[in-house]
Parts: sequence; C-alpha cells; structure tokens
Amino acid sequence: MAAHRELHFPEDLLYTKTHEWARIEGDLVRVGITSYAVQELEEITRVMLPNKGDKTRQGSPFGVVESYKGAFDIYAPFTGTVVEVNQEVQSGKGENYDLISRDPYGEGWLIVIAPDNLESEKKNLLSSQEYKQLVEEQL
Repeated sequence: MAAHRELHFPEDLLYTKTHEWARIEGDLVRVGITSYAVQELEEITRVMLPNKGDKTRQGSPFGVVESYKGAFDIYAPFTGTVVEVNQEVQSGKGENYDLISRDPYGEGWLIVIAPDNLESEKKNLLSSQEYKQLVEEQL
C-alpha cells in the first residue's frame, strides 16, 4: 500500500463529496481538486477543462482529470459561468500538471466560476471539518 502523504484541508474552503474545493473570492468562486484527490490519482497525465463562457451546474461534471489509474470527472461545486481557466494545467496548453500535485489549493486551481446561486448552493457543500471526516471514512 502506498504511503499517504500529509493531507490538509484549508478551513477557508468549501468541499464537495466528490473531492473538489471551492474558495469564495467576492462574487466569484475558484475551484480545484483536493489534496486527497491528488493523492488518489497519483501521477496526473491529462487535464481537460471547459472554456471561458461555458456553463456549469452544481454536481455535474465540468472537466476530466486522467492518471495512470483512469479518467475521472471533475464536478462543479456551483452553478454558473466559467470566467477563467487555469491554462497552466490544461492539456494542449501549459500541461504543467505538477502544479496540481504540488499546490492543489494554490497554483494548481482549475477554473473560476461566476455563480448564479452562491448563497443557496453553498449550503450543499461541506466545511473543512466535514470533508476531513468524509476522507477519514474512505481511508
């Protein structure tokens, strides 16, 4: 069994049960995958993200991350419009997947969403403590 590296779940973020994080930045939401997801994927080999202007729906896939373990959907924490895409980590663009592995909550972010229903939809997400408990149950 592979050794688990130290997992951390910043308290200023919200989390999905499918291992995405959301950082509310004023009227926008920055989105990425958690350190637990990165650990489970091991080595990322491809990242497919939406285009600026595309729509997202809470709980629906907006992209795909691939590793030697397979292809996995990335789910939107909020309904809204994609206003920014991290080209550094996108396949066919920067392809710097190591940013996701090294800094999943910082430089390894994936997209920024302008949410349609921020207040009502954030109730469906998990706090850092709730997400940590979910991960501990899965380990």
